[in-house]
Amino acid sequence: MRVALIVAVLAVAGVAQAQATRQSGEAYQGAHFAVAAPGGASWRLNCGFPPHQMAGTGTVNRFDLDGQGRAAGRLPTYRAWCTLTKTGGEGPVGFALVKDGTPTAAGTNDPAEPARVEIY
Repeated sequence: MRVALIVAVLAVAGVAQAQATRQSGEAYQGAHFAVAAPGGASWRLNCGFPPHQMAGTGTVNRFDLDGQGRAAGRLPTYRAWCTLTKTGGEGPVGFALVKDGTPTAAGTNDPAEPARVEIY
């Protein structure tokens, strides 16, 4: 229950930041994402999506990001399935994907139990 409350707070706080940033260039025009780890924990975000053509890169269907603390950006599509794994440090990790202004969030304290979110 505590993780759920923390994730809800993280999702609301991260949505505004995620909507104000972009992952990289015009190719990233899809869902916003925000990751938070208030205790400074490290994490790995893995996202899959249907094949998507990106200029200069070709066809992609994966997005992987390692980090610590906060991160925000965009995916190249609005259809995605993502997992967030805590890889070290103290405290929980949480993330949200935002589609049409509506966040879907999840979080975890346990490195063996990744948080999962799907949007379609």
